[in-house]
Amino acid sequence: MAMVGWRDIAQLTAERVEAILAQPYAEAARALGGSRFGIFRRHVIPHLRPVLLVETSFQFSAVLVLLGELGYLRFFLGQPFSFNQILLPQPELGALLAIARDYIISQQWAPVLAPAGAIALLALAFELLGLALRSTDRSGRPAYVSRRAAWRAPEPATEPSP
Repeated sequence: MAMVGWRDIAQLTAERVEAILAQPYAEAARALGGSRFGIFRRHVIPHLRPVLLVETSFQFSAVLVLLGELGYLRFFLGQPFSFNQILLPQPELGALLAIARDYIISQQWAPVLAPAGAIALLALAFELLGLALRSTDRSGRPAYVSRRAAWRAPEPATEPSP
């Protein structure tokens, strides 16, 4: 995953950095003589952090499902230990799915549902976290609150009484 999964994050990060540096406030900071590090620290990182948090949440979900798939195929990560003459790595949900493979063949579904359900729920939780983080604006409020406030009619201006 690390060998091929980094390209999407690197491309997203590069696109966002280019977009942020093209903004007027970044150009103004550059025109005022700001250092590259200072511009990056004050303007790029605060705008890049929410995007990377969302992408990290989605990547956690993808890695969790991938580890479950690899565990089912009996490709494990970590240090092995023995369980019923089966050499297994550190306990993980994919390893539990691999053990449950025999139960699937004999149509006993109870031992399969626990690890499969845990993987599904954890992946769904990370996806929902990513969607929730994506729908918030910079102030931390949900995006629909900001949009609703923008459509609110302005209050009429009152003239000061003499």
